This record gives sequence, structure tokens and C-alpha cells, in this order.
Amino acid sequence: MKPVIKEEIDAMRAQFKEIDARPAKKVAQAKARKKRVVYRQLEKVRKKANSISDQTKILDHSKSKMIEQLYKKATPKKPKKEYVVAKKGVQVKARKGKVLVDRQMTKDARKHGMNKWGKETKGKQKGKGSAKGPGKGKEKGKGKGKWGSKMK
Repeated sequence: MKPVIKEEIDAMRAQFKEIDARPAKKVAQAKARKKRVVYRQLEKVRKKANSISDQTKILDHSKSKMIEQLYKKATPKKPKKEYVVAKKGVQVKARKGKVLVDRQMTKDARKHGMNKWGKETKGKQKGKGSAKGPGKGKEKGKGKGKWGSKMK
């Protein structure tokens, strides 16, 4: 065994960190492919936008709206987070794009109206009247049910 100096160890560590920091060849190729796809899509949208802006029959306001919609569709969207409820005996790792939550967190969110159904019914009155209108709901003893009009 040769005696190793501290400076040599630090130099080797720095060298390894530099190697680790470099992206792998496959990763770099995949990123380049994604960039090319996005660039092609944006080029197509740019051509369409130019053709729309050259038209004279359409109003400027509607032209800008159409172009805005084109660009909105073409831009890449970030994937949304997926919430995974932790259960007993089921091992799920919280990875990229996944958030691990427990049952109580989901119940609290539901209680405070954080889910999609709570948002829709927030401004509406619950339990007041019916969709059919007053007096058009079920009426007892009018020939409906098991016994029909026999019961009075």
C-alpha cells in the first residue's frame, strides 16, 4: 500500500464528481429528440399563424384569438402530480410526479371542499327545492308504490 496524500484524494473526488455531473449519452440524445419534436411543432404553428395573419377578411381581434389558441395547443404541458393514498401492507414509493398521502389527508381535503366536486357545488344551494320544481316530486298514495291507492 502506498501512502496517499489528502490532496490526491480531494483531486480524485473532484474528478469523479465531474464525471458524475456529465449527462449520459442516451439521456442527451433523448433530450435532443424532444427538442427537435417541439421545434417542428412550433414551426408548423408559426406557418399557420402567418397564414392567418395574412388573411384580410378576418378581424384583427379574431385573428389574435385564433393565433393564441394555436400556440396554446402547441406548447408542451407539464404532467400533473398523481396522489397515491398510502394503505397498510401496500408499498408504494413516492417518485417523480407522485405524492404519497395518507387517508386522513384525503378526508380533510374532502371536508374542506378541495376536491373537484366540492368546487362545483360551492356557490349552489344544497337541499333547497328540487330540479323538477315545487309540487312535482313524489307524492304519497297516488297509485304509486307497492300498495297503490288502497292505503288511505
